[in-house]
Amino acid sequence: MIITVTLNAAWDKTYFVDGLRPGETHVVADRHGCAGGKGINVARVVAALGGRVVATGLAGGPTGRAIVEGLAGEGIETAFHPIRADSRTTLAVVDRTAGAATEFREPGGPISAAESAGFAGHLERLLDGASFCVFAGSLPPGLPADAYARLVELARRRGVRAVLDTSGPALVEGVRARPFMLKPNVAEAATLAKALGLGPADPDPARTSPARGDPVVAALRLAARFAEDCELAVLSLGRLGVVACRGAELWHATVELKRIVNPVGSGDALVAGVIVALERGDAVADALRLGVAAGAANALTETAGDVRPGDVARLLPEVEVRQVTP
Repeated sequence: MIITVTLNAAWDKTYFVDGLRPGETHVVADRHGCAGGKGINVARVVAALGGRVVATGLAGGPTGRAIVEGLAGEGIETAFHPIRADSRTTLAVVDRTAGAATEFREPGGPISAAESAGFAGHLERLLDGASFCVFAGSLPPGLPADAYARLVELARRRGVRAVLDTSGPALVEGVRARPFMLKPNVAEAATLAKALGLGPADPDPARTSPARGDPVVAALRLAARFAEDCELAVLSLGRLGVVACRGAELWHATVELKRIVNPVGSGDALVAGVIVALERGDAVADALRLGVAAGAANALTETAGDVRPGDVARLLPEVEVRQVTP
């Protein structure tokens, strides 16, 4: 069983427009609403890939009820811990012409110390029988930067493999708890590298000139460094694919997409694919193949965390996974 933790769950609204022009009035061509947050996206994709998953986290107020009811309507098992504050709403505006998304995220309601402690006890009970626990997304106001680190340590004590996918100080503090797997994107990896004293890094591979070195090689070096603090480090590089390191082994995985509908949530789908494969005993290379296929399949749908199994099956043989010599 896989548990996903979303401490800053949201109701995600997505507007679709044909050409986004800042400062102008737009007519929304289509819209969609569903439960969201990185951990929830992971849960949705795990379920689509046939894994058993329980989505937990913090949810409160009318928006929190909509989140829980929405997931139940999708057939996803939930065990959210109640809070007093109303859960947040996010808005993504998808430009169908450019295949790009612009996101607006509310910070979320304040969490009290009692609510935080209550969730820790709640999660400890849920961990019985779990194989993986995914901690993903931002921290709501009121929680300290080491909130994920404490929960990662809790999972480790219970023998559950912890996966961490967050950013900023929460990522820096969380790494110190030595999770089983880290999954930063390239911008998050740059921040973590600086915090670890590895020097500045350009967060955008597109801006890395040949004179400054191969961005994939640079990412592989970061993955190798991050793997000193976890068992498996996976870095998502956007159109340049994914790099990973476990022990002394390095990989680079890519797949080509001719069309992108909405890339939001592809990193979450990547996490889901990797852990579903690892849970069933697949090798790391095969887990990366499923993760990259799931991430690409997510980009072919209009909403985050929406993966069609048929798309994943079609993309799997198209994913190239190459082991790299250190």
